Amino acid sequence: MQLHIKQSEVIKSDKRFKLLNWGRRAGKTSCLAYEAFIDLYNKDKALVSYYAPTTTDARDIAWEIFKETLGKTIIKTNEVLLEIKVRNKFGGESTLRLAGWEAVKNRDKGRGVENDLVILDEVAFYPQFKEKFEKVIEPTLLTSKGRLILTSTPNGFNHFYDSYNEAVNNPLWFVSHATSYDNPHNDPEELARLKKEKDQDVFAQEYLADFRKIQGLVYKDFNRERHVFDPELVINKRDEIAGIDWGYTNPLAMLRIFVDNDNNFFIYDEYYRTEKTTEEAIEFLGTWKPSSVYPDPAEPDRNVLLAKAGYYVKDVNKDIKSGIDKVISLFRNNKIFVSKNCVELITELESYRYDEKLSKEIPVKESDHCFAPDTLIKTTKGYKKIKDMVGEAGYLYSIDNRIEKYHNVRPTRSNAETLKIEFEDKSMLEVTPDHLLLLSNGEWIEAQLLNPMDLIQSDTYATANIQWVKLLSLSWREILQQVKQKIAQSCMGILQWKDRERASCSPHRRKFTQQCDRKLGAKICSRTFESAHDTREEGKSESMGRDYSTTYKEMAWVKRGESVALDTWEECNGEATANRKELCLLSREVFNKEKEYKCKILSSELQNESKTKKIERITRGFQGVVYNLEVENTHCLIANGVIAHNCMDSLRYSLFMYTGSIPVARNTHTSKPKPINKAL
Repeated sequence: MQLHIKQSEVIKSDKRFKLLNWGRRAGKTSCLAYEAFIDLYNKDKALVSYYAPTTTDARDIAWEIFKETLGKTIIKTNEVLLEIKVRNKFGGESTLRLAGWEAVKNRDKGRGVENDLVILDEVAFYPQFKEKFEKVIEPTLLTSKGRLILTSTPNGFNHFYDSYNEAVNNPLWFVSHATSYDNPHNDPEELARLKKEKDQDVFAQEYLADFRKIQGLVYKDFNRERHVFDPELVINKRDEIAGIDWGYTNPLAMLRIFVDNDNNFFIYDEYYRTEKTTEEAIEFLGTWKPSSVYPDPAEPDRNVLLAKAGYYVKDVNKDIKSGIDKVISLFRNNKIFVSKNCVELITELESYRYDEKLSKEIPVKESDHCFAPDTLIKTTKGYKKIKDMVGEAGYLYSIDNRIEKYHNVRPTRSNAETLKIEFEDKSMLEVTPDHLLLLSNGEWIEAQLLNPMDLIQSDTYATANIQWVKLLSLSWREILQQVKQKIAQSCMGILQWKDRERASCSPHRRKFTQQCDRKLGAKICSRTFESAHDTREEGKSESMGRDYSTTYKEMAWVKRGESVALDTWEECNGEATANRKELCLLSREVFNKEKEYKCKILSSELQNESKTKKIERITRGFQGVVYNLEVENTHCLIANGVIAHNCMDSLRYSLFMYTGSIPVARNTHTSKPKPINKAL
């Protein structure tokens, strides 16, 4: 394939860092394949890592192009691992690896390796780019002094826009801008048709690689020039508050907000991290010292921990439309400003949008985990299709067979791609690639990271085939066998003495025996301790079978030793009482042991004794409207028999509730508030 002019310029540049801001079908991937070939062929044991937004993109778009470009230098390919071995000019092997950014985001894939070249394709569509790039990707180029190439078509004013502006002013970077017209293989008449049909901003961004605001933005009044301030600005703050949107797999987001005497809001700092526990979030919150905190009300357990830590937790209204309207009003009236250090918040503000084909009241949440329209949700009234639940509220079955309230059932995206997961029992589930499902070992995993043969938990805890009653009886039997002999032996002397007493046939002795029966509870003992009962019966038979003289001697022994027998009885009775107390304590041990057994079974035998679904194959699903809902407390539901998870709010939570009683006075000036003084 012959390179066009823009591709040749990129290849000829010898700069270590390159950024390509190119329009659709401008030839990015072909250019990247040539760049990869340079390192793979000219370095011995070179390692080149290519990343696309998803593993599916890497396989469907880049894989064949890389194979075609590398051609006869290929030694072998591994289509499962997306890895290609190449013969270099030194006679050795070099390696090309393709992966999806979601593997970096979720599993830090690539950490610890030493790359000669890293290619990040379509960077504008990478979530958590700044955090994961600095944490995972950038260190892999340190020792090798490897090269880095960033490419993308713009996607609003997000992190790629910032990277582009930084690279333009940095002499270490080669920056290239190309439009769809620069690729001679694109038909000019077809481009003219698209230009006529498309919205002007859409065409400029997608085909001319021009940075434009995304269509349908929620916060279209937000403007970087007007609303972003330097963190060195010293604010005459009257109050400090914090907003929290809880998360774990999805990022936990916290905002630190200052309020001045004119009721202007300055979002001074942000905390945006994945896989952070409540305790870690509370520990970090201690560095801010807010007077009040406005957390996501959907997770009351975490809010209780927040309150116990000494923070004044305020109630929050989750009405999305009202919260958005409040924030829009603040931006429109120039009452809210964002520190330029709040990179993730600025990205959210410039990408949070409505879906033009759906309701303009509920924005698209890119992190929403969504279902296909015909997905069956297990509610307390039976299974219902999620598309038929729109606008409803009610109760459904969640994890651990808990019943939780659901609400806010809605279509979330109109043109979303889905994955079709087929199981060995012939059932299936269609979800968006980022949807979280529960593995048999209790770990949550995104659908796009699943593999055939993986075991997914179904309606596990409601239908588990674990015989707890049987297990309990086995535990009791095991413990009783350990103490049975000891307790029986302590009663043996009394039982033998009672047998001899009965053999005397004396009314006086029979009366005394009945008194002993009442005191000892001999009948209960005989039923409880079988060995002791058997010993007594044997002793009785032997006694009754003896001759008269032997019996007479035993009667004489009883008469002479009555006081001794009573002492013996009292002593043995005391020992038996102590042993009964010991047995009561053992029942507590049984209870604790049962808890241990349950934990063991849930962790090690769950796959064998409960319902799981084994994945048979994963393919592309349909592309269209998808749905989601909110589940209180557990955030889990049962969809098509499988346990699944459901899903910026920190800004709404805090400002909507804090300003509820504050009238919003418009700032007549369009510039930022003047600083009192500069921080030293």
